[in-house]
Amino acid sequence: ITRPFFTQYVVPMIRGKKFWDKMRVEYRRKLISAGLKDELTPDEFIAYKIFLIVAFPIVGGLLKAGEFIDVESQYILGFGVIGWFYPTIWINGTIERRRLQVLKAMPFIVDLLALSTEAGLDFVGAIAKVVEKAKPSPLVDEFSQLLKEIKVGSSRGDALREMGARLNMQEINSFIAILISADQMGASIGKILRQQSEQIRNDRMLRAEKAGAAAAMKIMGPMFILILPAVGLV
Repeated sequence: ITRPFFTQYVVPMIRGKKFWDKMRVEYRRKLISAGLKDELTPDEFIAYKIFLIVAFPIVGGLLKAGEFIDVESQYILGFGVIGWFYPTIWINGTIERRRLQVLKAMPFIVDLLALSTEAGLDFVGAIAKVVEKAKPSPLVDEFSQLLKEIKVGSSRGDALREMGARLNMQEINSFIAILISADQMGASIGKILRQQSEQIRNDRMLRAEKAGAAAAMKIMGPMFILILPAVGLV
């Protein structure tokens, strides 16, 4: 199905209906966090979910008719439930992947910001240097948007808060709160950035250690179920 057809015939069933207002707010936030606010509107996203409620059972029925799957007919109707939840699962996965990319890029970008400010650039100039030199990532895209908002007249504090709202991450919000506080008190941004860089690296190390410990526990189950019986048989 082409997008023009979809937006012309499916989306109008959602657009303007007050029943969907609460869901619009929820999915608008998710689309922004996923970096998809320019690709999809909340109405389009909700319409996709409704469309898949119908499409998934139809596809399941065709697969059953062609004997590609062997399921009871009543279960095919349950495919509609999968169709409703599938876009939500997809966008949550997109948000999580984007957050991981942001966390991965943060230490280098904060280091670059610190070096730029210590070399004599102001905060806006340091952001411009990051956008110019850093490897492309969602965080660089957000700094590029931040720079555009500052250039069109937004204050640094407001632009930073908007960036925090878009990313919706605790780590970014804490980083932004410290920057805004330092800016208001006239503290050295370079020194603050250097301290933040060290803190971010320490936090990343702690997350890695936590993930390693969790992985070791997860391995125990398959080992006892699969490997230990084999060793016992030998």
